[in-house]
Amino acid sequence: MKGEVSWTWWQTDRGCSIRAATLVPPGAREGAAIVVLPGRTEFIEKYEEVLDELGERGWTTHILDWRGQGLSSRMAADRYMGHIDSFETYLHDLHTFFEKVVRPTSARVVILAHSMGGHVALRYLSERAPADVVGLITTAPMIDVQVGPVLYPILAAASATMCRLGLAAQWLNGARSLEQEADFRDNQQTSDPDRYHRMVELQRRRPELAIGGFSAGWARAAVASIQTLYRREVLARVHVPVCVLTAVEDTRVSVKAQRDAVEWLPDARQIELRGCKHEILLEQDEVRAVFWEAFDAFVATVIDQPEHQCATQGRELRER
Repeated sequence: MKGEVSWTWWQTDRGCSIRAATLVPPGAREGAAIVVLPGRTEFIEKYEEVLDELGERGWTTHILDWRGQGLSSRMAADRYMGHIDSFETYLHDLHTFFEKVVRPTSARVVILAHSMGGHVALRYLSERAPADVVGLITTAPMIDVQVGPVLYPILAAASATMCRLGLAAQWLNGARSLEQEADFRDNQQTSDPDRYHRMVELQRRRPELAIGGFSAGWARAAVASIQTLYRREVLARVHVPVCVLTAVEDTRVSVKAQRDAVEWLPDARQIELRGCKHEILLEQDEVRAVFWEAFDAFVATVIDQPEHQCATQGRELRER
Protein backbone atom coordinates (compact mmCIF):
# COMPACT_ATOMS: atom_id res chain seq x y z
CA MET A 1 0.00 0.00 0.00
CA LYS A 2 1.32 3.41 -0.98
CA GLY A 3 1.67 6.42 1.30
CA GLU A 4 1.92 6.60 5.07
CA VAL A 5 0.06 3.71 6.74
CA SER A 6 -0.73 3.66 10.45
CA TRP A 7 -2.24 0.61 12.13
CA THR A 8 -4.62 0.77 15.07
CA TRP A 9 -5.74 -2.03 17.36
CA TRP A 10 -8.25 -1.74 20.16
CA GLN A 11 -9.86 -4.06 22.65
CA THR A 12 -13.64 -4.35 22.79
CA ASP A 13 -15.68 -4.70 25.95
CA ARG A 14 -15.62 -8.48 25.39
CA GLY A 15 -11.84 -8.62 25.06
CA CYS A 16 -11.78 -8.91 21.27
CA SER A 17 -9.10 -7.15 19.23
CA ILE A 18 -10.17 -5.06 16.24
CA ARG A 19 -7.68 -4.03 13.55
CA ALA A 20 -7.90 -0.84 11.50
CA ALA A 21 -5.62 1.09 9.17
CA THR A 22 -5.34 4.73 8.11
CA LEU A 23 -3.58 5.68 4.87
CA VAL A 24 -2.49 9.28 4.35
CA PRO A 25 -1.12 10.08 0.88
CA PRO A 26 1.24 12.98 0.17
CA GLY A 27 -0.77 16.19 -0.11
CA ALA A 28 -3.87 14.66 1.43
CA ARG A 29 -6.99 16.80 1.72
CA GLU A 30 -7.36 18.50 5.08
CA GLY A 31 -10.16 17.31 7.34
CA ALA A 32 -11.91 15.04 4.80
CA ALA A 33 -11.61 11.28 4.44
CA ILE A 34 -13.03 8.11 2.95
CA VAL A 35 -14.08 5.28 5.28
CA VAL A 36 -13.97 1.88 3.58
CA LEU A 37 -16.27 -0.83 4.97
CA PRO A 38 -15.52 -4.27 3.50
CA GLY A 39 -17.97 -7.08 2.90
CA ARG A 40 -18.30 -10.48 4.55
CA THR A 41 -15.07 -12.56 4.38
CA GLU A 42 -12.99 -9.53 3.37
CA PHE A 43 -9.90 -7.97 4.97
CA ILE A 44 -7.79 -4.84 4.65
CA GLU A 45 -5.13 -6.30 2.35
CA LYS A 46 -7.74 -7.30 -0.23
CA TYR A 47 -8.41 -3.58 -0.79
CA GLU A 48 -4.80 -2.64 -1.60
CA GLU A 49 -5.60 -1.66 -5.21
CA VAL A 50 -8.61 0.42 -4.15
CA LEU A 51 -6.70 2.07 -1.30
CA ASP A 52 -3.90 3.03 -3.67
CA GLU A 53 -6.41 4.50 -6.13
CA LEU A 54 -8.00 6.53 -3.34
CA GLY A 55 -4.55 7.75 -2.32
CA GLU A 56 -3.80 8.81 -5.89
CA ARG A 57 -6.92 10.98 -5.62
CA GLY A 58 -5.58 12.63 -2.48
CA TRP A 59 -7.92 10.94 -0.01
CA THR A 60 -7.01 9.96 3.51
CA THR A 61 -8.62 6.56 3.96
CA HIS A 62 -9.68 4.63 7.05
CA ILE A 63 -10.52 0.90 6.86
CA LEU A 64 -11.13 -1.88 9.38
CA ASP A 65 -11.31 -5.64 9.65
CA TRP A 66 -14.76 -6.51 10.94
CA ARG A 67 -14.87 -8.57 14.11
CA GLY A 68 -14.44 -12.20 13.03
CA GLN A 69 -12.56 -11.31 9.82
CA GLY A 70 -9.02 -10.52 8.72
CA LEU A 71 -6.72 -10.12 11.71
CA SER A 72 -9.46 -8.96 14.07
CA SER A 73 -10.41 -11.54 16.69
CA ARG A 74 -12.28 -14.54 15.36
CA MET A 75 -15.57 -15.46 16.97
CA ALA A 76 -15.53 -19.25 16.58
CA ALA A 77 -13.13 -22.06 17.46
CA ASP A 78 -12.60 -22.72 13.75
CA ARG A 79 -10.97 -19.49 12.54
CA TYR A 80 -12.17 -20.12 8.97
CA MET A 81 -15.82 -19.91 10.06
CA GLY A 82 -17.69 -16.64 9.48
CA HIS A 83 -19.51 -16.15 12.78
CA ILE A 84 -21.16 -13.33 14.72
CA ASP A 85 -23.74 -13.19 17.47
CA SER A 86 -25.66 -10.17 16.16
CA PHE A 87 -25.22 -7.41 13.59
CA GLU A 88 -25.55 -5.01 16.52
CA THR A 89 -22.00 -6.13 17.32
CA TYR A 90 -20.84 -4.83 13.92
CA LEU A 91 -22.68 -1.56 14.59
CA HIS A 92 -20.99 -1.22 17.97
CA ASP A 93 -17.56 -1.81 16.42
CA LEU A 94 -18.28 0.68 13.63
CA HIS A 95 -19.23 3.35 16.16
CA THR A 96 -16.03 2.67 18.12
CA PHE A 97 -14.00 2.78 14.88
CA PHE A 98 -15.37 6.25 14.17
CA GLU A 99 -14.69 7.43 17.71
CA LYS A 100 -11.15 6.06 18.02
CA VAL A 101 -9.80 6.24 14.46
CA VAL A 102 -11.86 8.43 12.14
CA ARG A 103 -13.13 11.44 14.12
CA PRO A 104 -9.83 12.58 15.66
CA THR A 105 -8.57 13.67 12.20
CA SER A 106 -11.53 13.70 9.79
CA ALA A 107 -14.43 16.13 10.10
CA ARG A 108 -16.18 15.23 6.84
CA VAL A 109 -16.46 11.62 5.76
CA VAL A 110 -17.77 9.69 2.79
CA ILE A 111 -18.33 5.98 3.39
CA LEU A 112 -17.39 3.55 0.62
CA ALA A 113 -18.95 0.20 1.48
CA HIS A 114 -19.33 -3.18 -0.19
CA SER A 115 -22.04 -5.82 0.31
CA MET A 116 -22.35 -6.53 4.07
CA GLY A 117 -20.43 -3.30 4.67
CA GLY A 118 -23.18 -1.44 2.81
CA HIS A 119 -25.80 -3.10 4.99
CA VAL A 120 -24.06 -2.08 8.20
CA ALA A 121 -23.43 1.44 6.87
CA LEU A 122 -27.12 1.95 6.06
CA ARG A 123 -28.17 0.78 9.50
CA TYR A 124 -25.56 3.06 11.10
CA LEU A 125 -26.79 6.07 9.13
CA SER A 126 -30.44 5.28 9.82
CA GLU A 127 -30.07 4.57 13.52
CA ARG A 128 -27.28 6.94 14.61
CA ALA A 129 -27.35 9.76 12.00
CA PRO A 130 -23.67 10.70 12.45
CA ALA A 131 -23.15 14.37 11.63
CA ASP A 132 -19.68 13.88 10.14
CA VAL A 133 -20.81 11.44 7.43
CA VAL A 134 -21.87 13.42 4.36
CA GLY A 135 -22.47 10.60 1.88
CA LEU A 136 -22.46 6.85 1.20
CA ILE A 137 -21.39 5.14 -2.01
CA THR A 138 -22.00 1.40 -1.90
CA THR A 139 -21.33 -1.47 -4.28
CA ALA A 140 -23.75 -4.41 -4.27
CA PRO A 141 -25.15 -3.58 -0.81
CA MET A 142 -26.64 -6.49 1.11
CA ILE A 143 -30.12 -5.05 1.62
CA ASP A 144 -31.28 -8.65 1.26
CA VAL A 145 -29.61 -11.89 0.20
CA GLN A 146 -30.28 -13.63 -3.11
CA VAL A 147 -31.52 -17.05 -2.05
CA GLY A 148 -35.02 -17.12 -3.54
CA PRO A 149 -38.48 -17.37 -2.00
CA VAL A 150 -38.20 -21.11 -1.36
CA LEU A 151 -34.74 -21.26 0.21
CA TYR A 152 -35.06 -18.08 2.29
CA PRO A 153 -37.51 -19.46 4.87
CA ILE A 154 -35.49 -22.67 5.01
CA LEU A 155 -32.33 -20.68 5.75
CA ALA A 156 -34.12 -18.66 8.41
CA ALA A 157 -35.71 -21.70 10.05
CA ALA A 158 -32.58 -23.86 9.95
CA SER A 159 -30.35 -21.18 11.44
CA ALA A 160 -32.88 -20.33 14.17
CA THR A 161 -33.31 -24.01 15.07
CA MET A 162 -29.58 -24.63 15.26
CA CYS A 163 -29.14 -21.59 17.48
CA ARG A 164 -31.91 -22.76 19.82
CA LEU A 165 -30.12 -26.11 20.09
CA GLY A 166 -26.88 -24.41 21.08
CA LEU A 167 -25.28 -24.89 17.65
CA ALA A 168 -24.85 -21.23 16.70
CA ALA A 169 -21.11 -21.68 16.13
CA GLN A 170 -21.54 -24.65 13.79
CA TRP A 171 -21.15 -24.57 10.01
CA LEU A 172 -24.29 -23.87 8.04
CA ASN A 173 -22.72 -23.75 4.59
CA GLY A 174 -19.58 -23.51 2.57
CA ALA A 175 -16.03 -24.62 2.18
CA ARG A 176 -13.55 -23.45 4.79
CA SER A 177 -11.69 -21.02 2.57
CA LEU A 178 -11.45 -19.54 -0.88
CA GLU A 179 -8.58 -21.91 -1.72
CA GLN A 180 -11.19 -24.60 -2.26
CA GLU A 181 -13.10 -22.40 -4.73
CA ALA A 182 -10.14 -21.58 -6.95
CA ASP A 183 -11.79 -22.61 -10.25
CA PHE A 184 -12.39 -19.25 -11.91
CA ARG A 185 -15.17 -20.64 -14.12
CA ASP A 186 -17.38 -21.35 -11.11
CA ASN A 187 -16.78 -18.19 -9.11
CA GLN A 188 -19.60 -15.76 -8.29
CA GLN A 189 -17.37 -12.82 -7.47
CA THR A 190 -15.76 -11.35 -10.59
CA SER A 191 -15.42 -11.85 -14.33
CA ASP A 192 -11.81 -10.61 -14.22
CA PRO A 193 -9.48 -13.64 -14.12
CA ASP A 194 -6.37 -11.72 -13.14
CA ARG A 195 -7.94 -10.01 -10.13
CA TYR A 196 -9.66 -13.25 -9.13
CA HIS A 197 -6.44 -15.29 -9.14
CA ARG A 198 -4.60 -12.47 -7.37
CA MET A 199 -7.22 -12.64 -4.59
CA VAL A 200 -6.96 -16.43 -4.35
CA GLU A 201 -3.15 -16.29 -4.27
CA LEU A 202 -3.19 -13.66 -1.53
CA GLN A 203 -5.28 -15.94 0.66
CA ARG A 204 -3.03 -18.90 -0.09
CA ARG A 205 0.00 -16.87 0.99
CA ARG A 206 -1.79 -15.34 3.99
CA PRO A 207 -4.30 -17.99 5.15
CA GLU A 208 -4.66 -16.24 8.50
CA LEU A 209 -6.60 -13.48 6.70
CA ALA A 210 -9.22 -15.72 5.12
CA ILE A 211 -12.59 -17.01 6.21
CA GLY A 212 -14.95 -19.29 4.32
CA GLY A 213 -18.62 -20.13 4.79
CA PHE A 214 -20.82 -18.94 7.63
CA SER A 215 -22.22 -20.33 10.83
CA ALA A 216 -25.82 -20.80 11.87
CA GLY A 217 -25.34 -17.83 14.19
CA TRP A 218 -24.16 -15.56 11.40
CA ALA A 219 -27.12 -16.58 9.24
CA ARG A 220 -29.61 -15.96 12.04
CA ALA A 221 -28.02 -12.58 12.76
CA ALA A 222 -28.11 -11.65 9.06
CA VAL A 223 -31.79 -12.59 8.70
CA ALA A 224 -32.69 -10.53 11.77
CA SER A 225 -30.73 -7.51 10.55
CA ILE A 226 -32.24 -7.72 7.05
CA GLN A 227 -35.70 -7.70 8.63
CA THR A 228 -34.65 -4.58 10.56
CA LEU A 229 -33.16 -2.67 7.61
CA TYR A 230 -35.28 -3.65 4.61
CA ARG A 231 -38.22 -1.39 5.44
CA ARG A 232 -39.32 1.87 3.89
CA GLU A 233 -39.57 3.73 7.19
CA VAL A 234 -36.04 2.65 8.24
CA LEU A 235 -34.31 3.63 5.00
CA ALA A 236 -36.27 6.90 4.93
CA ARG A 237 -34.29 7.97 8.01
CA VAL A 238 -30.95 7.96 6.15
CA HIS A 239 -30.04 11.65 6.12
CA VAL A 240 -27.27 11.77 3.51
CA PRO A 241 -27.02 11.25 -0.27
CA VAL A 242 -26.46 7.65 -1.30
CA CYS A 243 -25.07 6.25 -4.55
CA VAL A 244 -25.75 2.54 -5.19
CA LEU A 245 -23.87 0.53 -7.82
CA THR A 246 -25.68 -2.69 -8.63
CA ALA A 247 -24.43 -5.74 -10.50
CA VAL A 248 -27.59 -6.78 -12.33
CA GLU A 249 -26.53 -10.45 -12.60
CA ASP A 250 -25.50 -10.66 -8.92
CA THR A 251 -26.17 -14.09 -7.40
CA ARG A 252 -25.27 -13.15 -3.81
CA VAL A 253 -27.37 -10.14 -2.90
CA SER A 254 -30.84 -9.12 -4.05
CA VAL A 255 -31.04 -6.70 -6.97
CA LYS A 256 -34.73 -6.06 -6.25
CA ALA A 257 -33.92 -5.02 -2.69
CA GLN A 258 -31.35 -2.52 -3.97
CA ARG A 259 -33.93 -1.02 -6.32
CA ASP A 260 -36.43 -0.80 -3.47
CA ALA A 261 -33.83 0.92 -1.28
CA VAL A 262 -33.14 3.54 -3.94
CA GLU A 263 -36.86 4.28 -4.12
CA TRP A 264 -37.19 4.57 -0.35
CA LEU A 265 -34.02 6.52 0.46
CA PRO A 266 -34.67 10.29 0.55
CA ASP A 267 -31.71 11.16 -1.70
CA ALA A 268 -30.33 8.33 -3.80
CA ARG A 269 -29.20 7.36 -7.25
CA GLN A 270 -28.48 3.94 -8.72
CA ILE A 271 -26.15 2.79 -11.47
CA GLU A 272 -26.94 -0.68 -12.77
CA LEU A 273 -24.03 -2.57 -14.32
CA ARG A 274 -24.53 -5.50 -16.67
CA GLY A 275 -22.03 -8.19 -17.51
CA CYS A 276 -20.32 -8.17 -14.12
CA LYS A 277 -20.55 -10.10 -10.87
CA HIS A 278 -20.85 -9.28 -7.18
CA GLU A 279 -17.38 -7.82 -6.56
CA ILE A 280 -17.60 -4.64 -8.64
CA LEU A 281 -14.30 -3.32 -7.28
CA LEU A 282 -12.57 -6.54 -8.43
CA GLU A 283 -14.15 -6.42 -11.87
CA GLN A 284 -12.65 -5.78 -15.28
CA ASP A 285 -11.19 -2.36 -16.01
CA GLU A 286 -14.18 -1.06 -17.97
CA VAL A 287 -16.54 -1.83 -15.07
CA ARG A 288 -14.18 -0.27 -12.56
CA ALA A 289 -13.91 2.82 -14.77
CA VAL A 290 -17.68 3.30 -14.42
CA PHE A 291 -17.33 2.95 -10.66
CA TRP A 292 -14.53 5.51 -10.41
CA GLU A 293 -16.39 7.97 -12.63
CA ALA A 294 -19.40 7.66 -10.32
CA PHE A 295 -17.23 7.88 -7.19
CA ASP A 296 -15.39 11.02 -8.30
CA ALA A 297 -18.62 12.79 -9.27
CA PHE A 298 -20.36 11.77 -6.04
CA VAL A 299 -17.63 12.82 -3.61
CA ALA A 300 -17.15 16.10 -5.46
CA THR A 301 -20.84 16.78 -4.88
CA VAL A 302 -21.04 15.85 -1.21
CA ILE A 303 -17.59 17.05 -0.08
CA ASP A 304 -16.85 20.05 -2.30
CA GLN A 305 -20.45 21.25 -2.70
CA PRO A 306 -22.11 20.12 0.53
CA GLU A 307 -25.07 22.45 0.12
CA HIS A 308 -25.99 20.69 -3.13
CA GLN A 309 -27.47 17.25 -2.67
CA CYS A 310 -27.15 14.29 -4.96
CA ALA A 311 -27.70 15.56 -8.47
CA THR A 312 -29.66 12.59 -9.77
CA GLN A 313 -32.40 11.05 -7.69
CA GLY A 314 -33.84 7.73 -8.76
CA ARG A 315 -32.34 5.15 -11.07
CA GLU A 316 -29.71 5.61 -13.76
CA LEU A 317 -29.10 2.65 -16.08
CA ARG A 318 -25.73 1.97 -17.64
CA GLU A 319 -24.81 -1.08 -19.67
CA ARG A 320 -21.42 -2.20 -20.78
